[in-house]
Amino acid sequence: MELTLTGPIEAFIQRQVAQGKQGADEVVRQALLRWMSEESETPSQIPTDPVFEIAEAIKRAFEMLYIEDRSLFCLPLEPDTYVARKLHEVCINHKLAEKLLSQSCFSKLKHGLYVDIEFNRKGDIQKEANGVVVRPDIIIHNRKDGVAKLNFLVVECKKAPVASSVIGKDRKKIKCLIESDKYAYQYGLFVIYKDDSVCGELYGCNHSMARKREAFLLQKIEHP
Repeated sequence: MELTLTGPIEAFIQRQVAQGKQGADEVVRQALLRWMSEESETPSQIPTDPVFEIAEAIKRAFEMLYIEDRSLFCLPLEPDTYVARKLHEVCINHKLAEKLLSQSCFSKLKHGLYVDIEFNRKGDIQKEANGVVVRPDIIIHNRKDGVAKLNFLVVECKKAPVASSVIGKDRKKIKCLIESDKYAYQYGLFVIYKDDSVCGELYGCNHSMARKREAFLLQKIEHP
């Protein structure tokens, strides 16, 4: 039987092995035995779906951003240069990061996670994707390194209108950071700020013991 591991399960196994447990297979076996025991005692209990929880948190963050900071979306770019556009996007990204941080599933107090913007370091080394130095717009991580490192969510954002080629590059960057064994982000989010809406694409990782990490689209999220 082949088991497909989601990001949180894979991270749990890695932490258990790092703490001296008897290998990944034994960690999985013990976890299944414990789950079977609990399930027999509480058959009506339904486990929380992490993807649903994350998607709902992003929806709430989009809604808060739209209600509280929509005026930022409509500000004109003067002049319409790359620098002006980037500064405009960073301003909105900062507000989106605040809204994400307010969601319980991304809470530092609950999970030891931090929300950072324009963070391009892995320890003392700059982040790279396909040999190119990258600076993700927003990341949610635990600011640790080595076996304790947890890269939870990477976010790339653009202000509409934006060329399809630019959108393609950002999607490729997100997928690369998810699929990379070096960074191993569990989830990725691509966001477009429009004058009348906030649109997003949530990506996850399909990873089994027999295959390489593979990023794929989980669902589209939009408000309103």
